[in-house]
Amino acid sequence: MYEPAYIITHSGDSLSGLALYSGGNKLFKQCRFKENAYLEARLILPGDVRAYGFAEGDRFESKKIEKAGDSLMVFAECLLKGKVSLYKYKGTFFAESREGKLVKLEKVEKEVKRHEITYLQRDPQYLTQLWKLMEDCELIVNELSIQNVKMGPRLNEKGLLRLFMMYHECMERPYMVYKTNKPWLTIRPGLRGGLTLGRLYFPKFVRSIANDPLTNTQFGSSVALFPGVSMQFGYPRLTKFFSTELELRYLPMSFYSRYTRDVLKGIENQDLFIDYSAISLSFGLRYDFLKSRISPYLSGGLSYALLPYKQINIWLITETLGNEVYMQRQPVYFDLRDEQWGVWAGGGITRDVWGRFTVDWAVRAGVTTGFKGVIDNELGLRYHTYLFSSVLGIYYK
Repeated sequence: MYEPAYIITHSGDSLSGLALYSGGNKLFKQCRFKENAYLEARLILPGDVRAYGFAEGDRFESKKIEKAGDSLMVFAECLLKGKVSLYKYKGTFFAESREGKLVKLEKVEKEVKRHEITYLQRDPQYLTQLWKLMEDCELIVNELSIQNVKMGPRLNEKGLLRLFMMYHECMERPYMVYKTNKPWLTIRPGLRGGLTLGRLYFPKFVRSIANDPLTNTQFGSSVALFPGVSMQFGYPRLTKFFSTELELRYLPMSFYSRYTRDVLKGIENQDLFIDYSAISLSFGLRYDFLKSRISPYLSGGLSYALLPYKQINIWLITETLGNEVYMQRQPVYFDLRDEQWGVWAGGGITRDVWGRFTVDWAVRAGVTTGFKGVIDNELGLRYHTYLFSSVLGIYYK
């Protein structure tokens, strides 16, 4: 998706326009820029311009880094600009020294020999590198001392930004932090509901009260409407494409199976009904393609179902058709022993409406397994449920 952006030429001139915000590592390799929506985008490579950035705060500068002994020109993301600047290239952090050289911040593994046994130990080398760059600030020297290694800054964006900001405030030097408009975490509550289609399958035969096998181990479909609530967690400072979602559903399920056989009196039908309600909690990872108007997305994850009443209602109806009709309805008691776990995957489309809300529609398929228990103290069960859902949701941005 093209977003408001700018480029800075080597002469220092700034040119506004639109740039393609792409996923993966493409932002570190190239920039597709156009001055307005009606022109064709041109490809800008590292070294062609001094820097480019987006109106939301992301900024990338042409820098040389050392990789496998070679010097490589890349677009490095500028996280903080000041006396000592902080950059990130893909998943690696760099500090720019006063001479303009990028110093790679890393942990290295070294061999340590104790009692004739060699161990691999991780050395937080980046703390020593930062100490050399910031040794003119006593506060930072104490922060990076050997005694504070365990409590010192972590090698991640949040920890390093805090340290670099502390250094510039200690030295009373100006600095610029980019992406300040992007929070570390966003939470979007929403309501979801839809239609679910399920099918129940027993890997083993289910026996009736009379110990006659019901050879049909696959039960008919269950179609039910379900309500639910959802929370979507975004991480704008780290990524615009990936998010996680948590959803809670109430699922009323009803399955049916029939077994027919010939008996002396005629034809006997055995109908088995299984009814239960479950509270399902699903957690998943979501990838948005970020198109302009209607944006598609993919998602997938794990689910966990719990029966609030700790019981499944199973009814066996035996019907004999011959000289006379005989029908018997008996409950089959089910003792629940554990819960239901599963995996799911799906996709959908989303669109912004009314300014502060987002509506999305999704389809989802999954399989769950569990409900290990005993019917009439005779048979241990483990069966699978196949679910297909059509979901409509609305979120508050």
